[in-house]
Amino acid sequence: MNKKKIETTITMALILVLFIAAMNMIGVINRRKKSSRADKDMAFSREAVSEVLNLKDLEHIKAEVEQITYNRNPFDRTAVETPKGTIYLHLYGIIWDEDNPHAIIGDDVVGVGDILGKYTVTKITRDTVTVKSDEGTREIKIWRDED
Repeated sequence: MNKKKIETTITMALILVLFIAAMNMIGVINRRKKSSRADKDMAFSREAVSEVLNLKDLEHIKAEVEQITYNRNPFDRTAVETPKGTIYLHLYGIIWDEDNPHAIIGDDVVGVGDILGKYTVTKITRDTVTVKSDEGTREIKIWRDED
């Protein structure tokens, strides 16, 4: 090919590339304009929100939630003072083994016969630990969700 035809072909190819780039830019600008209009349409009035949510239903649900009774207070932390400091009788978990079960109570891992302050661990089952003191026997349960 002669030099003139090569220059013309390259020039036409560059013009085509510039044309495609310009059309893509116009498309991007138009999409941005459309999305900004959609954002304005997304602004909700209080009336529209309350109509969708139906605030009367929310009050009814709130009243039902307030009537729910719970089996266990997760914040109940019975404290026992010891020479090492305060021990909380909160059962975090049980490491179950038929022959040698252990429990995680407060910050301690204990087995049957171990002493926690004024309490002695007398029994460990799959979901409870029984402790005994001069004041009596107490069973500590692992909390489980009700199905």
